[in-house]
Amino acid sequence: MSPHHAHTATTKHLPWIDACKGIGILLVVLGHVTEDGFLNRFLYLFHMPLFFFLSGYLHTAQADFRDFFRRKSIHLLLPYVSFLVLLYPAEVFHVLKHGADAHSLGYHALTLLWGGNQMQGLYGVFWFLTCLFATQQVVNWLLVKCSLATTVAVVLCGLLASYANSVFFPWFGLPLDLNVCVAAMPFFLAGYLWRRFTVDKWWIAPAAAAGVGFALWEIKRAVPLAYNMRGAAYGVPVLSFVLALCCIFCVVKISQLLRFAPPIRKLMERFGAASMGIMFIHKVLPVLPGLGRLVPRHPWVALVLFSAISYAFTMLLLQFRWTRALLMGSQKDFALLVSRKEQTSRHEVAATYNPRRTEPGSA
Repeated sequence: MSPHHAHTATTKHLPWIDACKGIGILLVVLGHVTEDGFLNRFLYLFHMPLFFFLSGYLHTAQADFRDFFRRKSIHLLLPYVSFLVLLYPAEVFHVLKHGADAHSLGYHALTLLWGGNQMQGLYGVFWFLTCLFATQQVVNWLLVKCSLATTVAVVLCGLLASYANSVFFPWFGLPLDLNVCVAAMPFFLAGYLWRRFTVDKWWIAPAAAAGVGFALWEIKRAVPLAYNMRGAAYGVPVLSFVLALCCIFCVVKISQLLRFAPPIRKLMERFGAASMGIMFIHKVLPVLPGLGRLVPRHPWVALVLFSAISYAFTMLLLQFRWTRALLMGSQKDFALLVSRKEQTSRHEVAATYNPRRTEPGSA
């Protein structure tokens, strides 16, 4: 392993990261409640790549693959499974409400097992967790086992493979949207490299702003730039990727500049810290009576209400150890639950063994 890869996990808290995640999750909610074609195409250029970029920015290469796999399984896959089980009754009710029969329910269950872009409705955001998990595992392995140059080369080959998937084989997909990983890895690695090789040249900000302006112009001209990761449609090869990075850089800079506006910064940090819960919960709200009508009629009202309600429910889930562990992916709480269960099991074994007890009913 190259010396520059021998990192340990960082514990330094970066407030602007939470603010950036907060902006990002609000853009995700907005993308799901607005039917404005122009705004939607612009948001889908960068709002999901932003989260892969931030994950890469925070990543440090982990040589203990087993421990890294375990920790990320708790953080990402455990909430995936927990919310899948929790929401399934509501999803079945929603399907039955639209006249589904037993055959349709069976097919629906199979699509949930396949996952990825086959999951619709309440499960529309689930692809992100499995894709992020696989992306972290693959890139981490490359960073530990290969030189940085080799890692970059492999990831760029993955980007080319994603274009082949999008342009020539749009029908091809893997379970859990794992084929999308090749499109996610470049953003993840870009975030990783940005932190390790801090570049703060004066021309980067105006260049990124120019990129955002060009993206808006091209979207206005109906150029299909949208980087729709869930559907494995990555816009214009190379151009969409570069313009997405320009948009991500601008969001990062805005989140950093929020230090001059403390009330807004704190609000965005709160939303960012609750982004896991907001991501899941906001997809449930449109199926509730009354709230669903807001989406086509008043999308900006829906954005405020859905974000506030999702945040409030997330805060409620964070009050209990079980929900923090199972639904929020808290590794600390999961470890406490496991250790507590083991202690309880040992106590039960000790209680059943009594050397003075020779037969049932004896004192």
